Amino acid sequence: MTERAAIQSAEKRAPLERLKSDIWLSVLAVAAVAFSHVVTGLYDRQVWIGLGTVYVIVVLGYGLARYVPIKSLPDLFWISAVAMLATWPGVPGSSYVRGAIDGVSFLPTITPLMAFAALGLGSNEVEMFKRAGLSFVLISLLVFCGTFLGSALVAHLVLTFMQVY
Repeated sequence: MTERAAIQSAEKRAPLERLKSDIWLSVLAVAAVAFSHVVTGLYDRQVWIGLGTVYVIVVLGYGLARYVPIKSLPDLFWISAVAMLATWPGVPGSSYVRGAIDGVSFLPTITPLMAFAALGLGSNEVEMFKRAGLSFVLISLLVFCGTFLGSALVAHLVLTFMQVY
């Protein structure tokens, strides 16, 4: 086999290998959600059906991301598109999908996911944060507080408006 043929063969296998690793990553994510349900005591048969449904949606989204010729869109777009289509009223089976996912609580997974995100910070990000200085920290805090207060104000106005009508 020539070097060029070997490269072409590897390029053809690359999306399949990436899909396999993405599927294993989604298995780990669903396992983390299941573990958080077991630890918090929020599990029954409905949770396992819902987690299986979420897993199928994620795998279908990954499959679309690998085989649709639009490469500029991220995997999350395709997973979200499959999830929206699967739960859209009027789509056959959407009421089953919505009912299955109703039993899944994603709230218990927030703490471990945030911990993993924090562990994902590398030394480059920490060094960049140190070099940015105190003004960066102050501006970041002001932006976060402004966003929070703005969101709270909008929510308060909408809830007040809904009570009036």
